[in-house]
Amino acid sequence: MNAVGVDVGGTKIAAGVVSPEGELLNEVRRSTAATREQLLSSIAGTIAEAGEGYEVGGVCLAVPGYILGLENKVLSAVNLEAIEGIPLGEELGGRTKLPVTVENDANAAA
Repeated sequence: MNAVGVDVGGTKIAAGVVSPEGELLNEVRRSTAATREQLLSSIAGTIAEAGEGYEVGGVCLAVPGYILGLENKVLSAVNLEAIEGIPLGEELGGRTKLPVTVENDANAAA
């Protein structure tokens, strides 16, 4: 099953659909929005746009900052204060109807 990987940064959101074999099937980029609602809508929209036409089983969101992994919550994120303190995985899962895992971006890249 394919997965969507999302890199959320202070200036851009990049999402890509990846096959089980690691092949990048599709990629979408958007500017990062300012308010919480705009940012959440933009991330969810980027996930939907990237995954359009592909069978997707889940999402991994990479965010710079301190992450409570079991709660999928961002404790602190430089330039992304709008999403601090909320259960980000649960919030985006509800919007996308997909399981969403939140990870520190450096750990996700490793």
